[in-house]
Amino acid sequence: MDKIEIRVSPLTGVHAINCPACRKPVLLAHRDRYELPNQVPCFRDGDCVPGVYEALSNAQKTPASFEYVLLAGNCPSCHESYFVVEVTFGAFSDAGACEWLGWGEFERGPVKISLCAAPTATDVVPHEWIVAEYDSARGLIQRHTLGPWRLDDPTTVCGPFGVSMCQGSLDEGDPWDRSKKLLLAMWDSLRDLHPDLRAARLLNHGKSRAPSLLGLFHAIRKGIARFAGAH
Repeated sequence: MDKIEIRVSPLTGVHAINCPACRKPVLLAHRDRYELPNQVPCFRDGDCVPGVYEALSNAQKTPASFEYVLLAGNCPSCHESYFVVEVTFGAFSDAGACEWLGWGEFERGPVKISLCAAPTATDVVPHEWIVAEYDSARGLIQRHTLGPWRLDDPTTVCGPFGVSMCQGSLDEGDPWDRSKKLLLAMWDSLRDLHPDLRAARLLNHGKSRAPSLLGLFHAIRKGIARFAGAH
């Protein structure tokens, strides 16, 4: 899929993440912290989104550590359910991927929260969301929180032991299917917002182009030599 234009701007005030049902805030994002307006957790559990890792190319997986989860919650005001998709990127490649990687162990620096906007939002790509950045001993960590969306049937993601990808299916319109399509549609664009990962991609792209450029250079030299020999 083509890259998605994403504009990132610092928060100038408070950004409210609202319940998609009643529009009351369930989480408030400041430039340097989060706030729970109702003093209760806004998400109760989460699990890795199935089918994403298998669909990514090797180039899209490395060099990076990442995780992507569907998180579910209940609005304390109207009690309706909702879900978000959270995807986290780091530039260190020895911690594995697609697991709960213990990011909290690395989040030593203060958080900086910014607002992301996609001018070409679609039914898959949201118009705006927040990204949190942490400086750590392992390098920069970026965490995007996309959503929330209504969860009309909580049993499609929640079972007796909490949120589980074993619940529901990847059928069209299922929350897991929607989350997978969202991640695959936005993966390259989100990953490229991480400066270290973007630099690594450009470096690898330059290396992959080098043989073809070198071949073109030799072809030009041979052409010049044949032209000089004929005259």
